[in-house]
Amino acid sequence: MDVPASGGKEPMRIKVLDGPAQGKVFLLEKREVTIGPGEDMDIYTPFKGVEDAMSTGQARITLKGNECWLEELGGTGGTFVDGCKIDKEARLRIGGTFRLGQITFQIMGPCVERDVLLREEVIKTIIT
Repeated sequence: MDVPASGGKEPMRIKVLDGPAQGKVFLLEKREVTIGPGEDMDIYTPFKGVEDAMSTGQARITLKGNECWLEELGGTGGTFVDGCKIDKEARLRIGGTFRLGQITFQIMGPCVERDVLLREEVIKTIIT
């Protein structure tokens, strides 16, 4: 059974910071979440031109205990965490960023009632 990446509470979130899907937010509702342009990805990113910047199976976010990790899965555009290129995996921090090819994401904490993010803006599956 999949558990939220926040240990059973509200799930962590990632926000797209640039590109055609800027501002879109995804919930990390499983212990492992894949991100890339392949339709089999948990977070499917079929933006125009992304195919050149990201290869299928670009990255995987995994919950390990109370920590979130990003694993490089061989993308052609490079994978960066807080501006540093990674070859295998790196720990993600709330407020930190990661870039897959030309797309930058930010790690956000769980959505809480006082959060300014509106629930309607949370996208769970496909960016369109």
